[in-house]
Amino acid sequence: MIMVSSMTRWPLPWRILGYTLISLAVLAWVGAGASLAAGLGPPTSSNALIAAAVLAAAGLVLIMAAIGLSVFLVRSRRMARSPVDTERRAAIRQSLKWVWLSYLPLAAGIAWWVFAVNEWAGQRGFLLGVSGFMFGLAGGAAIYSRFMSVVAPRRRLVGMSFGTYTLVMAAVTLVSAIVLAVLAFASPQP
Repeated sequence: MIMVSSMTRWPLPWRILGYTLISLAVLAWVGAGASLAAGLGPPTSSNALIAAAVLAAAGLVLIMAAIGLSVFLVRSRRMARSPVDTERRAAIRQSLKWVWLSYLPLAAGIAWWVFAVNEWAGQRGFLLGVSGFMFGLAGGAAIYSRFMSVVAPRRRLVGMSFGTYTLVMAAVTLVSAIVLAVLAFASPQP
């Protein structure tokens, strides 16, 4: 049973709380990214890596709190459940495997980042690490788009269908990753 609903149908005080939780989660993840970059960049810092892990976990907890709030609102009947037919619900359940599979390239990109920073010294390792992470990010987004095409087939972002938008953004990310890899090998090393 799908319990999460659109926040635009939430009562106003709950909607403010939901948007606040999501905004704080995004800020926590931005802080986690900055801490990760500081921890992996030369010289490596274990304190920054720990801060990145804590901030990433805090962001995840905040997102889960927003989802829990949505479940609470539906179950307490403060908000009507969105009508979803059984065929669509079954299709959404079957497509959830794409969400889990989308984490594999992302995890591989993070692993490559750690490997590259430890393998190559200086700017070369950092640029190659970021390049590999961006390859993983593009792959994860492309896989995740399969789930979104089932969940929101008519949703449009910036005037494009979600699938087209994902492919364009993945292409931009891949080009950026290639440029960073070329810069890594073109830059002089000490």
